[in-house]
Amino acid sequence: FPDSQPDNVGGLHWRGRSYDRFDGVRWIRSENLPPSAAPTSWYRERWSGEIIEQRIFGAALDERVLFALHPALVIDSDNGIQPLFDNAGDYIYWGSGTPAYTAFSPSGIPPAEDLRRPARGYRPSDDHFLQLPRRLDPRIAELSDSLTAGIDNRYDQAVTIRNWLQTFGYTRQLPATARQATLEHFLFERRSGHCEYFSTAMVVMLRSLGIEARNVNGFLGGQWSDFGNYLVVTQNEAHSWVEAWFPGYGWVTFDPP
Repeated sequence: FPDSQPDNVGGLHWRGRSYDRFDGVRWIRSENLPPSAAPTSWYRERWSGEIIEQRIFGAALDERVLFALHPALVIDSDNGIQPLFDNAGDYIYWGSGTPAYTAFSPSGIPPAEDLRRPARGYRPSDDHFLQLPRRLDPRIAELSDSLTAGIDNRYDQAVTIRNWLQTFGYTRQLPATARQATLEHFLFERRSGHCEYFSTAMVVMLRSLGIEARNVNGFLGGQWSDFGNYLVVTQNEAHSWVEAWFPGYGWVTFDPP
């Protein structure tokens, strides 16, 4: 961080890849996804906080993804790669160089009072971001309705669902059977799991309320090096979380675990 070390480096979300379609077991990216990214001007003009400059030196992965704090306003590189902003608003890259690049991102989300305003304006494809599995347990929609009864805006609905999920336990221990690996078992019986159970539950619950949402993978936090004055992020920090759509503001991060 050339300017200064941000506050709460352990809570930084290094956003990578987003996923729109859930088949009841796993997340995938639809082919030929229609444009579903917010204009950069929304993030520049309507989000809060200082701009954080990040100089990132990454290892090449199977997926040619560039990780950065959300939302990345600009990503530049002179290291033999060409950053590309795709239809989903994810950054990928072309070229034979290693992924060394500079990203610029606002440090804060829009104020809560702004996000509570009536949702008007452009929204991404309902077919992709309100999609639900055909055999979804009806108790999930009923649960979403009961938790958010009387709440008239998507921001407080999202916060309420996130806070409720945060009462669950977090564990990396895998379920013992296929039945125990289901979303229904996580929500109504086990009430504990790893990050993808939490993010999947929140996306599905938001979609059942008519709020466009998607699952996002990346890294959370990292280990600060006082010797080199930089943040080391490894596979140990791999994480999944949620982005919900707010017309006029774009995709906003929510992390339920």
